[in-house]
Amino acid sequence: VGFIGGADMPVIRDYQKGFQHGVRYADPDVEVIARYVGDHYDPAKGKQTAYMIYKMGADVIFQAAGPTGLGVLEAAETYGFYAIGVDTDQGYLHPGSVVSSMLKRVDVAVYKVVEATIKDGVSEDVYVFDVANGGIGLARNKYYEEIVPSVVKEKVDEVEQKIANGEIEVESYLDYE
Repeated sequence: VGFIGGADMPVIRDYQKGFQHGVRYADPDVEVIARYVGDHYDPAKGKQTAYMIYKMGADVIFQAAGPTGLGVLEAAETYGFYAIGVDTDQGYLHPGSVVSSMLKRVDVAVYKVVEATIKDGVSEDVYVFDVANGGIGLARNKYYEEIVPSVVKEKVDEVEQKIANGEIEVESYLDYE
């Protein structure tokens, strides 16, 4: 499998680290080919990098690359591999090639912060949104439902629940050792 980041910065390295942890958890023998394009705004470079990773053997590529990632999604359709989108459900962009997306649920975050502010007033608290509180998740769109085998979906649900209840702690690039 592959990972493509846009600009090489800590938050994108964190996406990579979490993806690698998930792949290793699912099957420690699967290799993750990770590359950075060096730019968040160049879809052509994203497509070229995706093609290179595909030719190296990746049949699924997760991108965290801003508009550069749109080239990764286009490459999936052009060359016949699966891509995973980021931030919003990007499945509609290349139907059948984008198997799912990692969702950043800004709607959930805004709602919960506004709700807390109405209830308790303005706060200086830092809010963290994660799998447990619905702040991030997986796009379970029609392509995910059609493409992903039921046994894999069951395993994804199981792992997601384990992350939510703390049985699995996802590694972070931002954790200092």
